[in-house]
Amino acid sequence: MSANTIMSVNVVDKILSVPYYKQENGYYCAPATTKQTLGYILGSSQSQSYYAPLVGQGSGSSYYGVGTKLINYVNSQQSQNLYIYTNKAYNDETLMQCHIDYDMTNYDPTIFNIYNPTTDNWEYSILGGYHFLNISGQFSNGYYQMTDPWIGWAKPDTPEGTTGKFTKPSTDVYAVFCNIGW
Repeated sequence: MSANTIMSVNVVDKILSVPYYKQENGYYCAPATTKQTLGYILGSSQSQSYYAPLVGQGSGSSYYGVGTKLINYVNSQQSQNLYIYTNKAYNDETLMQCHIDYDMTNYDPTIFNIYNPTTDNWEYSILGGYHFLNISGQFSNGYYQMTDPWIGWAKPDTPEGTTGKFTKPSTDVYAVFCNIGW
């Protein structure tokens, strides 16, 4: 079994039509991910500026607590999925895969928090290192589809930058994994 094989039962290719919203600025990954998540679940969403104070992310705000606020806010706005927020310390790669598989099986986009201060294992690096995005698909070959509000800034003249979508193998996803809302 390869390192990229998903360790879950009955994994099938599944793509969720999570809408892509490019971040309005360099620090609105949480508001953009909130907009993408609620846009998919509810069929509509507010502006990133509307969500920024609600999820604790704005100009000059600290990163601390943003993930918990994002998850709590998303949970307060919908009842399709009760998101649980946990960090890498409690998840090996297999458990991460199971969380993502659970979301995809239930048609819920995973809310994913990554730490990538370098370009190792990822498409780009982030100043400060932390970033929110959605996992919006899984493939039986062990790859995942990202819907990433930052990729339009990182790679503006590429298909990824236009669609907000790209795929990564499970090993790369786990390498940058910091926290997961599933």
